[in-house]
Amino acid sequence: MSIENVVLFTRAVNDKLLLRERLAATDHGSEWIEIARDVGFEFTLEEFVSTLGETLARAVRADNVVQEYRSAVDTMSAGVLTRAMSKIFIGGMPRNCDAWSAGVEEQSQPPVRRDSVR
Repeated sequence: MSIENVVLFTRAVNDKLLLRERLAATDHGSEWIEIARDVGFEFTLEEFVSTLGETLARAVRADNVVQEYRSAVDTMSAGVLTRAMSKIFIGGMPRNCDAWSAGVEEQSQPPVRRDSVR
């Protein structure tokens, strides 16, 4: 769940100007984690580093995670980066993540396993 919180946090950053302004005031990953907790997202600095590193397919460290995030946003745009995180950590189904984060149940039926149908 914590990794999903990283993805949902990046979505909130994309959507909320006040949150972006708070984050812009610091270059320290640990302070970003505190800000995230203040607005309701629980994850560790290590989970943030790991999620970003996996998304970018390169080594990211705790001491440069904020700079790496900002660089990725500048290069990819915030929405593209968030979608990339969603695909990696939520099975490539950001639509499900959108419904879940909005508190709305998915309308479609779950897939039926072929081996369960006789």
